[in-house]
Amino acid sequence: MEEEGIKFKPGDEVIVVEGTQKGQYGLIVQYEATFGKYFVDISDESPAGYFAFSESELEALDGYDEVTEISIPAFGVSSEVMQTHLEWLMTRSLERLGEIGPEQALFGFQEFEGKTAQEVLLELMGKLEEGMALFGQAHILIGRVVVALESVEDQSK
Repeated sequence: MEEEGIKFKPGDEVIVVEGTQKGQYGLIVQYEATFGKYFVDISDESPAGYFAFSESELEALDGYDEVTEISIPAFGVSSEVMQTHLEWLMTRSLERLGEIGPEQALFGFQEFEGKTAQEVLLELMGKLEEGMALFGQAHILIGRVVVALESVEDQSK
């Protein structure tokens, strides 16, 4: 039985976009109409794994993990190949803007236009912090790949 006016249904993949669990991924377990909250299973965060969120705190994962045609250039990148890769990245960025931008347009202007300079700078600081966390994660993963490659190289000798 599907309830009228709810955005997500059980099993939908979502990302938390506000609050202390911001950036966490989870699955909708159920919608509780009495409280107007979605219960989301975020198993990595808590043994119980369930947290309650309002609709505005969640976004569907549609498209987040659907990266198509990733083309990582082989060794010996020419200027032309680098240009093509950068064009692909720019296209991907513009696609995301097209997905998110309309949601943030209110009364004929973008959400950022109604913010003070201080709010924009604080938001930028938050994005930099998120970026640092991603760089840290990438550093660890790349390090693991390097160690694995060294191990394979040592075994081939």
